Amino acid sequence: MQYTQIKKLSYRQQGITLVVALLFLLILTIISVFAATNSTLELKMASNMQDSFTSFQSAEAGAKAVLGLAGTANDPFDGVATDDESSPHPNDQDPADDWQPGWDPFFSWADTDADHPLANLTDTPQAVDVTLNLTTAASSCPRAANGFSSDILACDHYDVGSIHDVEQRARTEVHLGVVKTVIGNAVL
Repeated sequence: MQYTQIKKLSYRQQGITLVVALLFLLILTIISVFAATNSTLELKMASNMQDSFTSFQSAEAGAKAVLGLAGTANDPFDGVATDDESSPHPNDQDPADDWQPGWDPFFSWADTDADHPLANLTDTPQAVDVTLNLTTAASSCPRAANGFSSDILACDHYDVGSIHDVEQRARTEVHLGVVKTVIGNAVL
């Protein structure tokens, strides 16, 4: 008699095991979907950060490439303001559409030249717009007014702007202030 009671109990418990197993599988599925969604989101965030860093480095490379031209045959720091409509601009069709007054110091290079200062960028040189703007010509230099030869030397102040802009990617704008000392009478 005892044997028949044990047998009846085992038949009743088989349905409960199936329900517990299905609940356990449901919980594991929810955890797996959450983990997959979370890892996809983290991958997108890492990709966006990498894109942002690349954009910043490209914009900074444009500004530093202009500084690299100082003292060469293509020295753009000559004290001549070129913000009129006849000067070369990054946007050759309509200079009024430029993001700021100034001129493109890489205008004489073709974007496909191997010696282009921005030829080694991850993107093409067209992805970086660089402008040079003479903000103040022959003004006082950033030093003490009563210092040695303060009335003989003058300084030209430039703004070097660089924008890395690629469609559907990060956009970065970098500005550098450049001061070049020239011999002449400073305007105090």
